[in-house]
Amino acid sequence: MSKNDKPPLAVAQVAIALNVSEKYVVGLLDEGKLPFSETTEGRLVTSADLVEYKKQRELRRQAAMDELVAQAQELDLGY
Repeated sequence: MSKNDKPPLAVAQVAIALNVSEKYVVGLLDEGKLPFSETTEGRLVTSADLVEYKKQRELRRQAAMDELVAQAQELDLGY
């Protein structure tokens, strides 16, 4: 790890950063949705991977919201 790198995050820290449960984070890791390394300290996620996951999650959320708005407008629901 170089001097400017942030230390990897444990499952509990990732859960806090994502505002989800540790069990949910473990599911993300098991499903391959969030890269990690297995160490003697447990599963660790790099800060860069966490930032990228959050960015992609936000893009998915925005796309879903855009779709809902489009559907509401098509159905003339007043949105």
